[in-house]
Amino acid sequence: MKENKYNFPSQDILKAFGVSGEPVRLTDGQGTCYRTDDIVLKYS
Repeated sequence: MKENKYNFPSQDILKAFGVSGEPVRLTDGQGTCYRTDDIVLKYS
């Protein structure tokens, strides 16, 4: 997977969505999608 300009979601973002798991970058979604617990976050 190629690198992108985004970092993992911050703890503040994770807290806002009520999740506490470690973010895992997904291979699809242009490298901007992360799965945490049972949700997927994508930078826009």
